[in-house]
Amino acid sequence: MRGLMKRKSFVFLVVVLAAVFFDNFCFAEENELDLEKGLQMAEMNLRVWRNLTQSELDRDEITSWTLVPSELLHYGADYLVGNSFWRAVCAIPLLTVLEIPLSGASHEYGHFRIGSLAGMDQPQFINEDNPNDRYNANPFNTYTRMFRQLILMDGLYAVGQSDDAWEKFLADPRWSAYWLEYEIMTEASGLNQQQYNAETLAGKVLDGNAHPLDAITVISNLLATIMYPVGENSDIVDYIHLLRERGIKTNVKQIKLYSQLPKLASNSALSLTRALVGYLDEPGTDSAVKPLALVRDNWHFYWPEFSSYLTLYGPTIKLSQSNRWRNQIIYFSLENSLSKNIFEVGLGWKLPIANFLTIEPRIIHNFQSGSWLDNNWFEIETSAKIYSWLALGFKAYGARGYTFQRDITGQEPSFLEKREFGLKGFLAASFSY
Repeated sequence: MRGLMKRKSFVFLVVVLAAVFFDNFCFAEENELDLEKGLQMAEMNLRVWRNLTQSELDRDEITSWTLVPSELLHYGADYLVGNSFWRAVCAIPLLTVLEIPLSGASHEYGHFRIGSLAGMDQPQFINEDNPNDRYNANPFNTYTRMFRQLILMDGLYAVGQSDDAWEKFLADPRWSAYWLEYEIMTEASGLNQQQYNAETLAGKVLDGNAHPLDAITVISNLLATIMYPVGENSDIVDYIHLLRERGIKTNVKQIKLYSQLPKLASNSALSLTRALVGYLDEPGTDSAVKPLALVRDNWHFYWPEFSSYLTLYGPTIKLSQSNRWRNQIIYFSLENSLSKNIFEVGLGWKLPIANFLTIEPRIIHNFQSGSWLDNNWFEIETSAKIYSWLALGFKAYGARGYTFQRDITGQEPSFLEKREFGLKGFLAASFSY
């Protein structure tokens, strides 16, 4: 009971802080934001990731498969809308119908990703009434499956792996010994992927180049857990039961209510919703979304982002807060499990070291038992402009022990390997609206 009260108090504290400090924040005007010239207009950002050291499905790769099509849809829709109010009114529901299946496809690939980490590379859609009726999954038919499910309410097929892939998994002594952890991560990874999509796009809002139509992408991913059903074969229900076998208690209310309400007060959710309403009022303005911020001289203190992930230690609430000083960004994060007394902190710094080069180191520590050398995650990302519209970047990452961050984005779970190292690369193209 005492632990429950502490967890409720954590959520209550978030709400109180919002009520107390909201009046001190404003949607920063263009002349208040000390941004580089050219970033005041919204941009279409096409960033494609690739893990250069491991062939298994990567969280960032799946996110790029989701966000790049959304960016293209928004760019095309904005061009067709022009200055027409009625075209804008029609475009928003049409984009929503097209983007919900994109979010759903990334959800399914979140499940496939855990299978990929375990050496299973034959994802399939399987008829729940007839297991012999199955077909191999790929990004295209996964999207069409999600579209059919949305339009025709056709939910007959579930995701899984081929029989050969399962035999390979069971023959691997490393993974088969941790079948419970594998099942928990698999059930959680779909909703976690959608949360990661929303958190990634929130960074575009704080960078000052998001478009009002990006609200559709953020909302369709941000609300995924709230809207997810809890009936038979539900990821959430299965996750709760599997965690119980691991000796960890959680419930539907924790997952769908306590951990989700703060997300509705995120900077990206508030800023994009306000911008989308303004877009309907003045279609075709194409100015960047103004993030919620407290402006003091050269400092911009941004209203925080809230997120939530389903981990091996239960659902979490994560607070991420960024501060801009001139052209540098310093940010920190706090994440807490609602089921266990586990707490995690992170600190990052994004700074340009030349006109064409940006560097971003980040470190995260989880306060489990052990020394300060254990339970850490670190990464350093660099981005270099090749042309004004094209950039090439890399992200080196490493871990020692368990962190929530490694649970969500790592390629080698901490129960298999104490240490993990890897390198990712990306190519990004940006075009102003």
